[in-house]
Amino acid sequence: MKLMIIGGGAIGLLTAAYLKQVIEEVTLCTRTKKQANEINEHGLTLINNNKKRNIAINSIDLNNAPLEEADVLIFTVKSYDLHHVLKQIEPQRRKHQSYLFLQNGMSHVEEANRLADIHIGFGTISHGAIRESLTNVRHTGIGELNWSYFQEESVALNKVMHTISQSDFPVKKEDDWQSLLWSKLLVNVCINPLTALTGVQNGELILSIELKQMMRAVFEEAFQLHPLQIGKEQHWQNVLNICEQTKENQSSMLVDIKAGRQTEVDSILGFLVRLSENLQVSIPIIHFLNKALINSEQNK
Repeated sequence: MKLMIIGGGAIGLLTAAYLKQVIEEVTLCTRTKKQANEINEHGLTLINNNKKRNIAINSIDLNNAPLEEADVLIFTVKSYDLHHVLKQIEPQRRKHQSYLFLQNGMSHVEEANRLADIHIGFGTISHGAIRESLTNVRHTGIGELNWSYFQEESVALNKVMHTISQSDFPVKKEDDWQSLLWSKLLVNVCINPLTALTGVQNGELILSIELKQMMRAVFEEAFQLHPLQIGKEQHWQNVLNICEQTKENQSSMLVDIKAGRQTEVDSILGFLVRLSENLQVSIPIIHFLNKALINSEQNK
């Protein structure tokens, strides 16, 4: 069985490091030849509890990757890059491959709807991870990889997800993809925008009385749009738990703002704004955060 991971960011490196320890034929597909060459030459270094483990793994830039040979493709690119990546690999796509999407927000659901004859799963990752260089990833907090099928179950994907689960990288299969993605969306909308605008690490949101109150206000607005309207306090506790597990992490949105890069604001906040307009539900705080982050992006 051949497995390819698309994306060489923090989550791509982290996932590749743990997968390679239990599956032999793993290839990491990066955006640039430079990163692929560095990984092929020096290996991938996983740092966990200040212990370093060097992992030899094959890497290739996406433009030259033989994606049609893969049985399973795991997409770890940012939500705003996914459409371009899927369009780029379309000529190599073959029927009955298995895709697992690990994006934030909800825009990848629209992309998945366009794919026929593909086994598709959606996943969410609550691990803390920081890419320290082109080849080094620090595992800053153990969480879970939760996943569920969107369409057409797959023997190959089942095997990968069962095999990858280990003590430092637990994997759990869920029954309903919509509940899974909404659970992660509530975490993202509570943590990412506030950390990105204030510049604090995730843990500060629960240490500061004011920031925790603001986070709860954002949660209340977002939960109004949840399609199932169940388990409200359990969802809130999950947000707090993720803050604690990743307390030393900077959110991906904060990292992107600091680096002057595009954020996933449209897939997270933009999605909620559009949904609120369709449902005629008032979410003024989320509207403000959405506009503030768009402005921050434009001024970088």
